[in-house]
Amino acid sequence: MTKPTRSKKPTAKVKEDVATTTTCVPNIEWMKNPDWTWSLIAYLTDHPVFCLKLFSDSTVDATKEGRSKAVGKDGQPQQYATLAQHVFATESTQATYYAQSPARFVTSVETQLRRLKKDYGDHCKTIGNTGAGLHPDDIVPGTPLANIVEKIKSEWPWWNELHMFWRELPNYNPVAVESAIPGVDHAAAAEALFKPTNEEDGNEPEELKGEVLDKDDYPEDDDNNDKA
Repeated sequence: MTKPTRSKKPTAKVKEDVATTTTCVPNIEWMKNPDWTWSLIAYLTDHPVFCLKLFSDSTVDATKEGRSKAVGKDGQPQQYATLAQHVFATESTQATYYAQSPARFVTSVETQLRRLKKDYGDHCKTIGNTGAGLHPDDIVPGTPLANIVEKIKSEWPWWNELHMFWRELPNYNPVAVESAIPGVDHAAAAEALFKPTNEEDGNEPEELKGEVLDKDDYPEDDDNNDKA
């Protein structure tokens, strides 16, 4: 005898989603969009007090200028948020994503500034302790030091602007601070750096020869490992 088949109960009708559609936030790619870094730098240049607070004001500069050292009251997270808003809130390709997930862009700004700080420190090591703390206007064209700086700028175009922000801050440019340590003779290196290169043979002084330190590898984009 065949066992009767039990009829299945009709499944409940799935309710249609009326939820708002969200857009997937793509990777925030600073290296492919150098204008974002220029936008950061422009804001920092136009807001010097903000800049001093963000990077820790130099006591030396404050004393020279007869003013109190600028200290941030809002804290760095709020300052990163201000920068993120400036760069991305009206940026044609990112404004929608920023409005959807502003915290992600705040973190991205912080990561980019840390990356720039590391790159800057590496370049200061390349220049050496004699020239790393110099004002850009003090570098004489045609000298070995000028040639080194020009090479850096060809690969890292915001050198002059960030060097002006960071050159006297020991947490950003420890090389320049080390050059001021008593008992260290930098005369030979200074002579080599400031003496124009021989135009006939193009040789650089022996003091400048040597290997350049390799940079540590880091991901191209700060959000490569983030999930959208």
